[in-house]
Amino acid sequence: MARSAARLKMGYYPLPVSEGAKLRELLSFTGPASVVDPCVGQGTALNLITQGAEVRRYGIELDAERAMAAGAKGIETIQGNAFDGVAKPESSRCST
Repeated sequence: MARSAARLKMGYYPLPVSEGAKLRELLSFTGPASVVDPCVGQGTALNLITQGAEVRRYGIELDAERAMAAGAKGIETIQGNAFDGVAKPESSRCST
């Protein structure tokens, strides 16, 4: 894909649902956990990969509309660049 087209998409290449289902089969969550997706998009893949698991879902997304969509799906989402985020060990929140 041409570089300009990739910029228009803001690097958004959603994981195919079939691949998310395959990944979910490979993962096992043995107890409560936190999961972070640094390019959460609309949150579809993160929810699919963690389906049925006792997890807190966190995401970071460049695009404001996709970040809102992920948040609406129950993912605690920050709109911004994952490389600009700072999370302190004693904090449950990240700031950009």
